[in-house]
Amino acid sequence: MRRKQFWMGIAAAIISISASFTAFAGEWKQDNAGWWYDFGDTTYAKGGWQWVDGKCYYFTPEGYCLLNTTTPDGYTVDASGAWTVDGVVQVQAGGTDNQEAAGEVYQLGNMTFTKPADYRFETVQDTIWQLSKEDDSQILMISSSESEISDGMLSEEELGKRNDNFMLRNSGTWDSKEIVELTSGKWFAYVYSAETTRNGYHDKRYLRLKNNRVEMIILGSRDANMDKDGFLNQYVR
Repeated sequence: MRRKQFWMGIAAAIISISASFTAFAGEWKQDNAGWWYDFGDTTYAKGGWQWVDGKCYYFTPEGYCLLNTTTPDGYTVDASGAWTVDGVVQVQAGGTDNQEAAGEVYQLGNMTFTKPADYRFETVQDTIWQLSKEDDSQILMISSSESEISDGMLSEEELGKRNDNFMLRNSGTWDSKEIVELTSGKWFAYVYSAETTRNGYHDKRYLRLKNNRVEMIILGSRDANMDKDGFLNQYVR
């Protein structure tokens, strides 16, 4: 329980940081090539999934919304571009009803997560999810919240410094850090051994800014040799 409360505090801190900014008002726009979504801050949705007004849409690398088709990662969108399962539009949920209907596939921010069969799922807040193995040998937390800072506003070096300062304030000094490329994209990753966390878990904590969202994944395991990048490559897109 103490472990879960500690992680909740970290994720809540991310949300409080992003909430301190006022999000720009976005709007749908159309040109001869199709529909696209303008964030209102000189940037636009592109290169994957994006929640807009409670529904999820897939945008091409050029920024156009896919309509009435199957997306490159295998999901269905209707004539309006909204993600559907068995003909039902999926909405960004405060609970899990619609997500359960998706066959154990969950969508949060820019991430799509397929739940392993032996994991429990719970919604901590609308923007924070926690999953754990039945025996609590592994725990996963995912958070995604809106931010006024968008892609390209900071250099990779500036973003890295912000991330370092955040991790130092909220998690202490890490054992090692790196930038990793996963199937879900690029992340700043911080490694904490069980000796550092002092709670029996070996953690890897992933942080990024993507499509106007601050996103974090925390994956902890009692097994020091767990391939955490491999796990996320398998279950998170």
